[in-house]
Amino acid sequence: MSFDALDVHFGLGDVQNVKSVSVRWPDGGVDEFGPLTAGAIYGVTRH
Repeated sequence: MSFDALDVHFGLGDVQNVKSVSVRWPDGGVDEFGPLTAGAIYGVTRH
């Protein structure tokens, strides 16, 4: 049995905000989220 990691951490250095983040899912779909603030925790769900 295998699974994908549920938590991912991104280091942004001195950046406080990002315009968007793209997530490419295993089925090939892509979702874009944003704008996002550094230092926050976000939940991402496949749409």
